[in-house]
Amino acid sequence: MPDALDRQIIRALQCSARAPFARIAEAVGASEQTVARRYQALVRSGVVRVHGRVVPASYGQVEWVARIACRPDRVGALAEALVRRPEVSFARLASGGSEIICLLRSSAGDSGDTVLLKELPRTSAVLNLHIDMILHDFGTGLSAEWNGYGGRLTAEQQALLTAGTAPPSGPYREITDEDRPLLAALAEDGRATHARLAAETGWSKGRVLRRLAALEESGTLAYDVDLLSEPLGHHLPPRSGSGSRRTGWRRSARRSPGTTRSPSPVPSADRTTSWPSPSAVTPTTSTAS
Repeated sequence: MPDALDRQIIRALQCSARAPFARIAEAVGASEQTVARRYQALVRSGVVRVHGRVVPASYGQVEWVARIACRPDRVGALAEALVRRPEVSFARLASGGSEIICLLRSSAGDSGDTVLLKELPRTSAVLNLHIDMILHDFGTGLSAEWNGYGGRLTAEQQALLTAGTAPPSGPYREITDEDRPLLAALAEDGRATHARLAAETGWSKGRVLRRLAALEESGTLAYDVDLLSEPLGHHLPPRSGSGSRRTGWRRSARRSPGTTRSPSPVPSADRTTSWPSPSAVTPTTSTAS
């Protein structure tokens, strides 16, 4: 289980997702090598995942939270199908593996009900569906994050981590075709180095730095820190009769407009989705990706 230092590193990432390891090390009172080693261990074990995303409001979209109650023996295949959909950005198994909680995007004028109900299979795998629009995010930085995982940071530590940065001030920047490789790399690893981003885009490091600054300062590009709750000591009790499935999360790599990188094949937008039929579904235990 992650210890006190690991939890402070996690809180530091929530405070400033792309802060250099040297700065995090100074804030938490450890060596740079120790912080880098601890972070890589957290990533390998699936406890932490940092990734970049284009804020939906920057291109006229809204986000919805969907809770899908499923038969436990079908939930794995359905979750895998959901994360292959371009409008689904995040999916998490909960309630002992009998429910999927996911985030999806739609144009501001569309109905979230329509987006899902047109695509989800009408089979016994789906027992119930509830959708709510996200109207407002409360808080900024660490004030927007749940602090039940521990690793509290003082005001001085937070100031050190965020030194030289300012809250997004807008207006949103337009995403261009040239941005797609950059956004794809950040969707896969929000802490990708400038050297790697330069290699992925074919740009110079200077151009990468300038474009990142423009997207971040305008609020167009943001970073999420996904956490697995169980290794951090917070276990979700299974529903009655649902068995002892572990809770896990999967995030679609297609977070941003034009992003093509994905850990698995993604159906094209003009092709009918092949949802798992009852006979084709096999029980699957969730794992962190």
